Amino acid sequence: MLMIRKQEKRISSSYIYLIFFLWTICLRFFAESQSSGIDFANVPVFLLAYGTFGLGSFLAGLKLKDFKRIALFPFLLSILPILGTEPLFENDHYRYLWEGQVFSAGFNPYLIAPANDLLTHVVSSFRHLVGYNLLTSPYSPGAILFYSFFSSIKYKLSLTILQLISAISVWGLMKNILPEIKKDYLPFVIPVMLLFIKEFIQSVHIDILCYIPFFFSIRFFVAKEFHKGLVFLIASLMFKITPLLIIPSLVASIISDGIRPLYQLTLLSLGILFCGLLFYAVGFFSFEATNGIGAFATHWVWNGGLLIPLLRLGIDSQVARIVCGIVLIVSVSGIVLYLFRRRPYAFSLIAMIFTSYLFLTFLSPVSNPWYSVWLAIPSLIIGNKFGIVYCLFLPLGYLHFSTPQLSVLFTVCTHIWFFPSLISFFKFSHAPELIFRPKEAL
Repeated sequence: MLMIRKQEKRISSSYIYLIFFLWTICLRFFAESQSSGIDFANVPVFLLAYGTFGLGSFLAGLKLKDFKRIALFPFLLSILPILGTEPLFENDHYRYLWEGQVFSAGFNPYLIAPANDLLTHVVSSFRHLVGYNLLTSPYSPGAILFYSFFSSIKYKLSLTILQLISAISVWGLMKNILPEIKKDYLPFVIPVMLLFIKEFIQSVHIDILCYIPFFFSIRFFVAKEFHKGLVFLIASLMFKITPLLIIPSLVASIISDGIRPLYQLTLLSLGILFCGLLFYAVGFFSFEATNGIGAFATHWVWNGGLLIPLLRLGIDSQVARIVCGIVLIVSVSGIVLYLFRRRPYAFSLIAMIFTSYLFLTFLSPVSNPWYSVWLAIPSLIIGNKFGIVYCLFLPLGYLHFSTPQLSVLFTVCTHIWFFPSLISFFKFSHAPELIFRPKEAL
C-alpha cells in the first residue's frame, strides 16, 4: 500500500510539471503574438500533438516499468499532426537549409553572409526569412555538410524529412536512456519529451543531431571503449562546439581510470586539434571563418542566468561576459577536482557532465529552451529532479518578447532552479546510483 501511494505521489508530481509546462507554452504563444503578430494557424495542431502525447501516455495506464512500450503509440500519434508544419516562433531552420544551399552552390557560408549580393543567383523561397542575415555561419562544418544534402529538395519536403529525422533521434535517445533512469524519475520523462517534441521535432533544432553522437560517446567512454568514444565525440563536434565542455571531465576520467592515460590523452588532443584545423580549413585557412561564432559569443544575450543581472547592475557587456566565462571555467574545474577526489562513488563521468552543463546553463549569455537537452538527459540519469524542472522553466525566457521590462523577473524565475539543482547534487553526490552503468554501449 505504501509503495502504491509513493507511486501515485510521483505521478501526481509529474502531472504538476506537465501542467506547468503546458501553461508556459501558452504564455509563450501570447508573448510572441503580442510582439510580432504571429500566425496562429499551427497552434491548434501543436496543442493537439502535446495533448495526445502528454495525456495519452497517462490515459494508456502508464506503468513505470512498461513506460517504453506504452508511450510509443501516443508518441507516434503526437508527431503525425506536426509533420510538415512550420516551426512555431522559430527561424533557425531557414538558416540551416540556406547555408546548405549556399555550400552546394560552391560558396562558403563562413565567409559570405546571407545578405551578400554574391548570393543573388542562389534560388531560395525562404532567403528573406533567414535571421541576422549580415552574420556568417556560426555552425560547425558537419552541420553545413548535412544540410547541403537538402539543397535540391523543395522546402516543405526538406522540413518534413528533418522533422522525421528529429523524431527518430528523440525516440532513439529516450529509448536508450530509459534503462538508466530510476523508477522514481520515469514520470518526469513525460514533460521532458513534451519539451523535445516542440524544440526538436517541430522546430528541428540542431542540438538533437549533435547530442545523439555525444550521448553514445559517453556510453563508449564509460564502457572503456575509448577509440569508439573519441570517434563519436568528434562526430558530435562536427555539428556544434557545445560538447567541448566535457573535456575537463574526460581528462580527469582518463587520468583516474584510463588504460594507458598518456596515449589516450594524446589521441584526445589530436582529435580536438583535427576539429579545429577542419574548421580553419573550410574557411580557406582564414580566421574570418570564426566571425559568425565570434559574433554569437560576444553580442548575443538571451535569458542569461548571471549575465542579465550583471548587465542590470550597469556592468559593461564584455566585462560581464568575461566574468561569466571565468566563473564557468573555475566552477567546472572545481567540480571535476571535487569529484576526482571523492572516487569511487561520486567519481563518475555522467556526474561531472551533469554539473558541467548545469553551470553552463546558468552562466551562458544565451539560455534557449532547446539547450535543455544537455542538462535534461544527465538530470534524468542521475535522478536530479530540480535539474529536470530547471529545463522545464527555460521556456519562460520567451516572455521577454512581450514584457521586456520584466526580463529580470523571468530570468530569476528560470534560473533560481540552478541552486537547488546544485545543492541536491552535492547532498547525494556520495550515492552509488550516480555511477552510469558500464554496459555495452550499443
